[in-house]
Amino acid sequence: MTLSILCSIWAKSSSADGYFLPLLAHLIDTAAVTSAILMREPRSTLELFSRDLGIDITRTSNCIASLCGLHDLGKASPAFQIKWEEGAMRVKNAGFPFPKLWKTNLKEASHQLVTYITLRRILQELGWAKILAREVAEALGSHHGFRPQTTQLPARVVGIELWEEARKKLVEILFEVTCVKGVLPKDSLSGGGFMRLAGLASFADWIASNELFFPYNRPLNRPEDFYNESLSLASRALNKIGWLPRKPLVSHVPIFSKVFEFSSLRPLQLKIQETLEEIQEPSMIIIEAPTGEGKTEAAFYSHLKLQERLTHRGMYIGLPTQATGNQMFDRAKSFLDKTSQRETSVDLHLLHGASLLKKEFQDMKIRLEEDLQEGAVTAR
Repeated sequence: MTLSILCSIWAKSSSADGYFLPLLAHLIDTAAVTSAILMREPRSTLELFSRDLGIDITRTSNCIASLCGLHDLGKASPAFQIKWEEGAMRVKNAGFPFPKLWKTNLKEASHQLVTYITLRRILQELGWAKILAREVAEALGSHHGFRPQTTQLPARVVGIELWEEARKKLVEILFEVTCVKGVLPKDSLSGGGFMRLAGLASFADWIASNELFFPYNRPLNRPEDFYNESLSLASRALNKIGWLPRKPLVSHVPIFSKVFEFSSLRPLQLKIQETLEEIQEPSMIIIEAPTGEGKTEAAFYSHLKLQERLTHRGMYIGLPTQATGNQMFDRAKSFLDKTSQRETSVDLHLLHGASLLKKEFQDMKIRLEEDLQEGAVTAR
């Protein structure tokens, strides 16, 4: 199948300037966004995905990128392509058959479901274990938040012959541009691995679907060159939305008393400092103590130590009311301003319905948006 015929299959309908986005372009864009996201993650994220698939960590990023790129494979089907009249005519003129379809079939045959049904077959044909092929296809078919509920659709809805050839060609190209052709992961995914893959595919698709970041009118003459261009666009997109490299607040955490400039520690704080030295894996620490014993500082210090040792990504503080949330926001901001050694702004949010009424949060949000627009906040 020639590239021009394959690129007649559309993923996004005509924009205001009359262009459309070929499905292959969107799959490559999504793979590039996935790769760009993973490049900004701590090594522990890649280690998780590496264990999920049972492949060497050096090939993990590319493999996950190619899989997330295939999330919309089901759009290469009569059920989806017929939804836009102009696009359907283009596809039909390229030689793809359109059998008679009924609206009831179209409603039930979402492109996510077609992804699930078709990708699992293709992966098995490439030598992937049956269970793993099904689980990966199901995770990718869940990228709109709903897990596929059936494995059966009429052939006229999914598309056979030339449609099957097109889907296999799309998989082949994605595996080639990401350099993972021939990779054979292990036999199955864990529950956590399933959710990681589904969540990452959904997030990458959301970014790659923004026409401001990924214009429709880019020429797609060589998939390899298009992928390299998409990687550059993906990096800019992540910078623009403030999704920066995940780095710890400090490179080395000093002892508790130096962090908070305390002359002495309370018994609770001493115990936390001692306990944290023993923790070597993800853990839950529950602190119960009367008011005034230093629980908040103990929680802040725990965050610093666990982020340093286990590359934890961030901190969430939950309070029962807006008033207590506002008070804790001030304490958290002061702590972050004092301890952070990062060259980029700390991404801090106040998450309640009246957050913009708090002047400190509003001012901080405006400054961050100005930095992003001016390019002052960049990936390092």
